[in-house]
Amino acid sequence: MDLVQFEKDSCYSNNLVLILKKNDMIDWTLHIESKPEILFGKPVIKNTRIPVDLLLEKLATDSIDELLQAYPNIGKDDIVSCLLFAADSIKNEVVYSKAS
Repeated sequence: MDLVQFEKDSCYSNNLVLILKKNDMIDWTLHIESKPEILFGKPVIKNTRIPVDLLLEKLATDSIDELLQAYPNIGKDDIVSCLLFAADSIKNEVVYSKAS
């Protein structure tokens, strides 16, 4: 996978913005699974018990390199898959406005 990296504004900690080239888009379903017997069906990185929501939460304060050091069983593709999973989840959400 070919990633282009740009440093974020210093007020956003040490995170990097990752931009995937269009041809290199990752299929998050190859990296994330949900099984009832693993964390009661919570989405996790395949072959681990690392929940997607935990990695997304940690991305708000930790850099990708820090995450990779803290979780040596995952790779950058897994982290990018978490972001794509979150984007797909929100994209498919239906919002109803409440009549006033």
